[in-house]
Amino acid sequence: MRFPVLHFFSSFARHVTAGVLDLVYPRSCLLCGKLLEFDKPLYFCRNCLRNLPWIHARCRECGRYLSAAGPVQSACKTCSESRRFFDSGVSALLFDHPAKKLLFHMKYQGDFGLAAPLAGLMTRAYVKNAVSHPDWITFVPLHPFRFKERGFNQSELLANEVGKRLRIRTFPALDRIRFDAVQASLDLRERAKNIRNAFQIKKKFNRKSDHVLLVDDVMTTGNTLNECAKILKENGVSYITVLTLMSVED
Repeated sequence: MRFPVLHFFSSFARHVTAGVLDLVYPRSCLLCGKLLEFDKPLYFCRNCLRNLPWIHARCRECGRYLSAAGPVQSACKTCSESRRFFDSGVSALLFDHPAKKLLFHMKYQGDFGLAAPLAGLMTRAYVKNAVSHPDWITFVPLHPFRFKERGFNQSELLANEVGKRLRIRTFPALDRIRFDAVQASLDLRERAKNIRNAFQIKKKFNRKSDHVLLVDDVMTTGNTLNECAKILKENGVSYITVLTLMSVED
């Protein structure tokens, strides 16, 4: 049990420390460089945040951006023509600049500090569009060889940060067991073939849950997320929502 007085001084100390750091190292918008408001947990100025390529018209199944105007709850062409093992999806942004540049810096230049602000955008979109609260969070894994090459898994970093914001625990549930070509370098048919049977459930996995949030950085065809969802469904998960930072147009 924490005594109220100790809790007050602890909070006060954190507040003062944050204020001093803001004075010495003032924070600026990650996109335009404008100085941000003092003592506010912000990463973007209001103008840049408002002008990000937010997804408003989205597929009811995968959450990707719908380029063609249609019913509010319409499905994208890919979901209409494919069997989906996940049940719903939320994607925060269209795969476009300027946010695309931030993801590139995190993913290919190892700027881990960008995981928190990018996950903040994902959480904002999820809270606005999700139908229910998940029991736990997991993420699309990298093959061990790819992880060793890169040194981190960007989807895991994003999932952990989303979990902090939603106050939900993140667990590694899947292993990637095939080391194949990078999906981004393949066409649509090759992507589907490349990802088939690429994942398996972790050996000590025993979490039968009603609702799991599956996180990845970008959705293109959705094949990777779908394959992961298939394995989770086969191992006792009832409902899966996929959450991505960005998605390409349908």
